[in-house]
Amino acid sequence: MRNHRLQVQLTSGPKKHALELMRKKIEVQNERCVLARQRHGVAKAAFQAADIELQAEEGEKVWTAGGGVAEEEGVDAGDE
Repeated sequence: MRNHRLQVQLTSGPKKHALELMRKKIEVQNERCVLARQRHGVAKAAFQAADIELQAEEGEKVWTAGGGVAEEEGVDAGDE
């Protein structure tokens, strides 16, 4: 019985160590995923802000060009 207990103790140590290493690797990978998700959120917000600004600028361009929508579509007022 004592021999069996010694064998269990000798083999359980490396198993625990291996499980601990796996747990640490999983935690590191989860942290990397969290950081990537945060960077993605920041980049998405920046893209949306730039898209809104672009749409606003294009909207101003169309109406300040002097002819409104007809000029952007390629229709000249003098062709008629």
